[in-house]
Amino acid sequence: MAPPRTRPSLRAVALAVLLASCGPKAPPPPPAAAAPDAAARPAAPAELGPPTSPLELRAAAPAGAAELPPLSGAVRELDMVTLTSSTQTFTIDADTAMFSATDPRVAARLQAAFQYDPRWRVGLWEGQTVAWARRADAQGWAAPWGGYRAEGAGAIRTLFRFDTRPPDHPWSASGLVARNPAGTHSMQVMAWKVDRGPWADQTAAAFTIDGEAMSLEVHEVAPKLTLAGTQKDLQQATLRTKAIADQVGRGDLQRTALAMVPKGEPRIGDPFVQVTRTRTGLDVRGRVNPGAEGWLFVRVRDADGRPWQPEAVAVATAERVGWDANPAVVSYFQSDVPAGGTPPLRGTVELWFHPDAAGPLRRLEALPFEAGPPAPPPPP
Repeated sequence: MAPPRTRPSLRAVALAVLLASCGPKAPPPPPAAAAPDAAARPAAPAELGPPTSPLELRAAAPAGAAELPPLSGAVRELDMVTLTSSTQTFTIDADTAMFSATDPRVAARLQAAFQYDPRWRVGLWEGQTVAWARRADAQGWAAPWGGYRAEGAGAIRTLFRFDTRPPDHPWSASGLVARNPAGTHSMQVMAWKVDRGPWADQTAAAFTIDGEAMSLEVHEVAPKLTLAGTQKDLQQATLRTKAIADQVGRGDLQRTALAMVPKGEPRIGDPFVQVTRTRTGLDVRGRVNPGAEGWLFVRVRDADGRPWQPEAVAVATAERVGWDANPAVVSYFQSDVPAGGTPPLRGTVELWFHPDAAGPLRRLEALPFEAGPPAPPPPP
């Protein structure tokens, strides 16, 4: 016979419940992972392919670019008191016979010399190869977008063009431009009153000298025009071109690429890039050795790796720089990049190269940058 079953007392049941509540507990389940905020943490972009070469892009003014002095206005000025009209004419004397040289090597060697000279920038303008002057600043040499540098209260641009202008180009068709054949020694240049833009009511003058393989264009505008800047620029352009022509004529072709280049240029060193904010965008400058003839240009990527205005930056930074078989020899480059929006303050600058010889685009360098405060404007 089985023993009788006994029921636990109420006191025993209470004691068991108390022991269970005071014993060790199982750890709680881990909290569910929070969903990432896609807006706050953008996914890293995939590796980008080569950018589009500036030689394949339409040469339009970048968004945010400042207006440049126009070829517009009237050469006759009416005196409202006497109701008489007058014109202002300047005579510019210079020895420009070097432009009549039939040897195309003179233009090619002059362009090569500018590529090694940080005081000049060989770039793309309106889809053509041109060179215009830089001026010294605290970080080296700089030229603004469009090439018009401040000259007192006015502005001036001296431009060598190594391609033939189209017949419908303003410099070919405008009646305001004094056009002179190669070999001209004395030029008559009429001034005109600018009728629009920030230069309205200022006085301007422009002329061109056309040679066999290059031309020289000078355009100056000022509240009180004297053309002193034009005369100075023309004299320097004459001396530079004659030095090249004389060396080519003597067959001294080894020296032409470095004719009148500043002492110590190009330099020995490591490639570098410096990015500075300006009042209108970014200033990008540095030194590099592309290792061949061709076009250097830049792609700017922000801190998240996204390209910033890639086509506008490519066109604005397109430049031909000197090169050397020794990779330690680096040449200067510099570009002013107008901004259509807020430029990135940090990220990566990629230096790309479009060789003249057949071959794909090459990335020369990819260097981090952090833009500092806006650079001060150049001295007047």
